Amino acid sequence: MAVGAVVVVVLAIFFHGGGTSPEPTVAQFLLDWETGQYNQAAALTTGPNLAAADELKSAYKQVYANDLTLSMLSVSQHGNTATAVFRATVDLGTGLQWKYSGSFGLREAGQNWRVIWSPSVIYSGLQAG
Repeated sequence: MAVGAVVVVVLAIFFHGGGTSPEPTVAQFLLDWETGQYNQAAALTTGPNLAAADELKSAYKQVYANDLTLSMLSVSQHGNTATAVFRATVDLGTGLQWKYSGSFGLREAGQNWRVIWSPSVIYSGLQAG
């Protein structure tokens, strides 16, 4: 009986509304990005892996950032799409921190979720180049 209850709880965590939850993908993407695992982060997107990895890597180097902290604030799911909201704190190395909230879309493909890639994932309004 207890084993059955555990199975139900585990399934409820991983399946929401008949599909998988986008939250693990969001958490892994933010963790990979934050820790400099740009190729792994890019592999979780719909974009060309090399281009997405390069853009994630170079974005904060351009402002001479020393450190980046990312945290998931919320994920709202609507069928096979979702929107993730996150908080970024960028240490600019001058005793100043730049804090902002960002968001990005996700799309479910089979049992996997992918971040819908565009440079605006990094910062709203950011474009390629």
